[in-house]
Amino acid sequence: MAGDIHKLLADVGKLSISPSETIVLVVDDEASIVSTLERFLRKKGFVVLTAESAEIALDVLDTDYLPHVVLTDKNLPSLDGLELIRRGKVLAPQTAFVVMTGYATIESSIEALDLGATGYLQKPFDLNKVVTHVETALAKTMESRRHALLADFLRSDVAELVSTLGDEFRDLDQSIVAIE
Repeated sequence: MAGDIHKLLADVGKLSISPSETIVLVVDDEASIVSTLERFLRKKGFVVLTAESAEIALDVLDTDYLPHVVLTDKNLPSLDGLELIRRGKVLAPQTAFVVMTGYATIESSIEALDLGATGYLQKPFDLNKVVTHVETALAKTMESRRHALLADFLRSDVAELVSTLGDEFRDLDQSIVAIE
C-alpha cells in the first residue's frame, strides 16, 4: 500500500499539461468575438472548441471530451453565462470557467466568482489578458484534478483498510467465541 501511494504521488506530480493539450471552450453569441478568440488562442497553441449558446456548451460539457477551461460570455440568449457555470459545474466539476462581459457590474462579478468562476473579463479586453486568465484557470483545473485523483485513491485505500480490519475483527470475534 505504501508503494502504491508513492507511485500515485509521483504520477500526480507529473500531472501537468501544455497549451497544445489544453482544451478551451469559447462560448459567445457574437460570431466576431468567437472568431477572434478562436484564432488568437489557436495561435497560442491551445485546442479551441466553440459554442454560440449555453445549451450547446452544456452538450459539450456532457461528453468525455471535457474542456479544461470555458470562456463564456455572461449575456447569452436563453441561458446566460452564470447559469452555464451553475449547470456546467455539475457536469464538469473540474472544468474552470472564466466570464466575459461588456456589461460588468460588481454584483455580477461577485456572483460569477461565488458560482466558481476563476476569472472575470470586461469587454473589450486585451487578448493577452485572456491568455493570462486561461493559464490561471488551467492551473486551478489541474490542481482540482490532482485533488480528485488523490481523493479517489484515498477513498479506495480507506475502503480496503476498513474491509481488512472488518475481516480481522470478525476473526478475532470468532476466536473469542471459540475460547468462551
